[in-house]
Amino acid sequence: SESSLSLASLESMAGAQSDAIENALRVEKRMDVEPSRRAAAAAVAGEGYAGKGAASKAIEQLTKAIELAPNVEDYYLRLARVRSSSKDYRGAAVVLEQGRRVIPESTDIGLNLGTNLSAAADYRRAIDVLAELITRFPNTFQAYVQLADNYRMVGELKRASEVLHNLAVLQPQFPMIHIMCAQALHEAGAPYDAVFEELDKAEKASPSDPDVFYLRG
Repeated sequence: SESSLSLASLESMAGAQSDAIENALRVEKRMDVEPSRRAAAAAVAGEGYAGKGAASKAIEQLTKAIELAPNVEDYYLRLARVRSSSKDYRGAAVVLEQGRRVIPESTDIGLNLGTNLSAAADYRRAIDVLAELITRFPNTFQAYVQLADNYRMVGELKRASEVLHNLAVLQPQFPMIHIMCAQALHEAGAPYDAVFEELDKAEKASPSDPDVFYLRG
């Protein structure tokens, strides 16, 4: 079983998806193999089906991987990715909610949950998830950007600006942060001096970025 699973993984990485699926399923169906190895095999088969564009079979195998090994973060992320690639953002969110209950410390699951809720236009739930994430894990910097975007979508421009300001304080070297702050402040109707201050910081960080000059103009 170990050899078959290793071979299936290599075949999947090499793009030989049909062979990968065949070898992975051979392991997944063996009841004498421990559940964690069967789960890994089901995940490889799921990735293979996803690579062939067979989303329903990919979902079936990745769901089985989760059933066999519910504590593996990657299986939830893979299944959510397959669903979101089919624009089933709500289905992806359901998977990630399940994963968050089992692995509450996973920042990747939290971030992806926020992304899919936002894509499903469920902005309020996305805000709740992302706000909780940055409260528990303040160094999850990408969550601040996503949270600000969701505040913008519900018209809470001042809150969007505050979130980006908090990110600028925590991580002043975050890409484009001062431009994002300047734009958020402008949209929220902040005094121009505050906007220009952020643009000055942006120019120091990235002197050749045309957005700095466009926004200043």
